[in-house]
Amino acid sequence: DSEISVPMMSQTEKFNFGEIDEIDAQIIELPYATGELSMFIILPNDIAGLQKIDNQITAESLMKWTNSENLTSTKVEIQLPRFKIETSYNLVQYLENMGMIDAFSQQKANLSGISDKGLYVSQMIHKCYIEVNEEGTEAAAATGAVIVPKSLILPKKFIVNHPFLSFIKHITFDTILFHSKVYFP
Repeated sequence: DSEISVPMMSQTEKFNFGEIDEIDAQIIELPYATGELSMFIILPNDIAGLQKIDNQITAESLMKWTNSENLTSTKVEIQLPRFKIETSYNLVQYLENMGMIDAFSQQKANLSGISDKGLYVSQMIHKCYIEVNEEGTEAAAATGAVIVPKSLILPKKFIVNHPFLSFIKHITFDTILFHSKVYFP
């Protein structure tokens, strides 16, 4: 095991936060300014715990873990690396497996509503890009007064310094739009 120095962002604020006992991990919700989207980060308590999460995660468990009813608004000190993820996929095979076949066939495609020339779809590329930096954090931050309780409650710590999962979720439609595994934060 070696240490790698990476630029980190830090913020202490109230976030929706929770412990997921069945996978021994913490989860935090970082809302986007519009309120329609949120980034969720699942951080294993064990540095090597990502494999355990991978083995147990399902669509149903993910929806349960990211449900705001299972999270508590908690003062959290979060330290998060700046990161950028970019990937692209050719969706032809996936769409053909779902039954969209003719559009990709030179003989069967009927795109006459687009052009009177004989057209067909040769590729369908889907590109995903996400960047997490201070601007993204600022967009999620709320402005307000800080009221200090008479008995000081220390914030929970959420230090993202080992492999983790991240998800972008559309809150209104309750749908995961993007997910990633970050092995080298």
